Amino acid sequence: MPDLSVIICDPLRAVREAVAAAVRGAGGVRVCGSVADLDEAVRVVEKVQPDVMVVSSDSLGRPLGSVVTALRVAAPRLAIVVLTTRRRTTDTTAELVWHLRCVDRGVGLAELVRALRSAAGPEAPVGRRVAREDLTARQWQVVNCLAEGLDADAIAVRLSISRHTARTHIRSIYRRLGAHSATEAVALVRR
Repeated sequence: MPDLSVIICDPLRAVREAVAAAVRGAGGVRVCGSVADLDEAVRVVEKVQPDVMVVSSDSLGRPLGSVVTALRVAAPRLAIVVLTTRRRTTDTTAELVWHLRCVDRGVGLAELVRALRSAAGPEAPVGRRVAREDLTARQWQVVNCLAEGLDADAIAVRLSISRHTARTHIRSIYRRLGAHSATEAVALVRR
């Protein structure tokens, strides 16, 4: 499995350096940048396209939802680990939460690395092409239907499955590919 590429964002240099040192000590994780503010983070994320961003939510001066949205616009497949002192992330919307992991600032190295890997996901396509074995045969059929522009109802009719099953396959495809739309899923499999 390739190394996870990580960028760290915190306005305090000491925090950035401490997190970078801790992450560098873990195998399979590569720190490829360290930035002080959200605007700089967005620029670096657009350029580097890392797998994971570690960000301190309490010190960026913006609601967590807007931070996540700005980063995801810059890199749609970016996973985010939020270092926080809060137990709840009520300012994030449900659609953002699947690629977001919140961890307490005081966690140990093992817990932080586990959060990085968990956010990227075991099936996250980390800098590679989609292989035939990444999806089931049925999921490939559904992707082909999506490529034709069919929606869940039309896919259900075409494949003789229920609408619910078609939607489940579509969600599963998005999750496995790290996609957020049919267009993105089709683009990923055609690379």
